[in-house]
Amino acid sequence: MAESGPISPATSGGYRLLNGLLLILVLLVAGLLGWHSLTDLDIWFHLRAGQDLLAGNGFPQINTYAFTDPDHPWLNHEWLFQTLTAWTAPAAPLQSGEAIGWNVLRLLLILTITSLLALGDGNLKRLRSGSSPLTTSLTALVILVGLFLLWPRFNLRPELFSYVFFVLLVREADAHYRRPTPQNIWQDPSLWRLGALIVIWAQFHGFAAIGPIVLLLRVLALPLERANAEAGNKSPAWGPLATWAPVMLGLVALMLTPNLWRGLLFPIRALSQLNAETADLSQTVSELVPLLKTTNSLHLTLISFKAALAWGVIYT
Repeated sequence: MAESGPISPATSGGYRLLNGLLLILVLLVAGLLGWHSLTDLDIWFHLRAGQDLLAGNGFPQINTYAFTDPDHPWLNHEWLFQTLTAWTAPAAPLQSGEAIGWNVLRLLLILTITSLLALGDGNLKRLRSGSSPLTTSLTALVILVGLFLLWPRFNLRPELFSYVFFVLLVREADAHYRRPTPQNIWQDPSLWRLGALIVIWAQFHGFAAIGPIVLLLRVLALPLERANAEAGNKSPAWGPLATWAPVMLGLVALMLTPNLWRGLLFPIRALSQLNAETADLSQTVSELVPLLKTTNSLHLTLISFKAALAWGVIYT
């Protein structure tokens, strides 16, 4: 059987056009799903909190916004998102049917996360070279399905920032540990980029608490990665300090917020609500409720998420 030769310029140009059209389709669908009238009731809380911050009222230590228990201790872990919400709010939010500023902010976030997924993992290189149309097509299909599944969550919420920072951190962590051991870890720009990502993320959303966990999982994968590497390509093993420095820096980064060390404990208090049989809304530290106990379509969504998570672990 004759071996297949290199791709001709004409074929490469056709593949490049196909890949480009698929990218445009993905971004177009993301834009259409991102510009809508759906909103979330939390937007009014974020707006008020942002307005109070801009008015110079400082960072609250108690939940003055809860009429059920206004003296309950509370940490504002979304202050930068709330500030952006106040800056982009319509002049008369309750009378505004379009809320262009909020829609623009949401659209930019959705297009950012879609672009990161569509162009990452070598897809940008394939797009430029006009190769691997099947890989690009499958990637586009997966992203399109994901967009339609996530569309109900495309509200202006701080979790949109978490989507962006999560993808950036995963890719930066992977690139960080795939290099040879730096001679001086504290002078390594990659280490400080990891820390900076978590610091900025922590100003937008409490989900930044998973940042050190992402780094920890990447560290735990190092022995397996080295065991599967070809013998001739093995680089010297990372020392303990260089290996664990990003994880430790990630924990410190979570404390570099207006809440200081208390921000590090917030996720533990919030996650404890997920195992409760009932939700005492006068005592909750966030809007979390026992989601894992639901039996409606949200329950099916969580099952799908856990199945996808399990497959991701197996695949990794």
